[in-house]
Amino acid sequence: MAGKVITRLGACESGLRVLFTGSLLEELQRVMKESDVIRYRVYEVLVNLQAISPVALHYCSDSGLLTQLTGELSGADVLVQVNCIDMLSSLAQSPHGLNWLVQQGVVGKLESMLTAADSDPMSSFYMPGALKFFGTMASLRPDETMEHHGAFMKTVFESLDSRDPTMVKVAVETVGMVGSRPDGKMALEKQGCAWADCLKQFGRIILNPPTEMRMYGLTTLASLFSLQVTDHTEDQLSMLEGWFNTFSPKPMDTLMSIVQQPFKNLHCAGLAVLQALANQPWAQRAMAYFPGFVEYLVDRSTEKDKMGKEARYEVIKALVESSTTLETFGSPFYLKLKEYYRQGPFYVRVQAEVAMEGSN
Repeated sequence: MAGKVITRLGACESGLRVLFTGSLLEELQRVMKESDVIRYRVYEVLVNLQAISPVALHYCSDSGLLTQLTGELSGADVLVQVNCIDMLSSLAQSPHGLNWLVQQGVVGKLESMLTAADSDPMSSFYMPGALKFFGTMASLRPDETMEHHGAFMKTVFESLDSRDPTMVKVAVETVGMVGSRPDGKMALEKQGCAWADCLKQFGRIILNPPTEMRMYGLTTLASLFSLQVTDHTEDQLSMLEGWFNTFSPKPMDTLMSIVQQPFKNLHCAGLAVLQALANQPWAQRAMAYFPGFVEYLVDRSTEKDKMGKEARYEVIKALVESSTTLETFGSPFYLKLKEYYRQGPFYVRVQAEVAMEGSN
């Protein structure tokens, strides 16, 4: 409750002046000494507060409390370091927050931790958080991050083949974060052979247990292949088609084998990949030429639950809203798509029963 009040108070500059001058600041400094838990709750409030504006960040910085947070990174307690890195990842989500971290030398410190991880027996504790931090940074500044912080992507690519499932999960999610925007996709493409190997690794991840990791892989593939129509340039479309043909020798076979499985979560994650692909002409051609795809997509009888019906409907919707679907699939199938779309995800055809004379 106190944190929410402080955040509301900091929404305007007059409130910030009240917060960071005099007795209120002294009280914050006092309670932070009571325990690690309270100290990190105060840090959390500060991180939320600075996200409001650059002015709010200025006041938080001048108080000395954010500098105290970054100082925790150099402490001897690895669990404190883990909590610190998590807070710094949140701080890096705003452009002004990230600028401040760069100026304070925090980004360089975290990269040094990545570089020295192999010789640090405690690195398994903080490495997931460090990758998350750089993933957040790369989602905002992909070219700069990959050009100046090479240890980051090297660690991500290596972690995809790790025996530690936590590191694999973080690496998979980090790739999805970086590749969610067009500039991030282009930055990944610039990684050359290392990126091609990464895509092939995703092809293996989505086909092999555990199921949870397969879902993470599919979610990331959906992020990588997602491209708004306004971003449909020849370079972007050609690049994503190349990725599609790289992650699996037979990509449509791979995806259809997943969406036709009875496991709800995997099935829906596979449909999400098809939805991401559905507005791109090259992907529509791959779908149209795949034997049985069009019949499968409009067959409502194969979906038994709400989650699956909604996921399939999103694929239908993406195709209906695309300007190239009619030309790619032809009029008969396009009309079936429009009818499906118009009827909604939960439509059930009612069959009238005709009573025959003389029947019981």
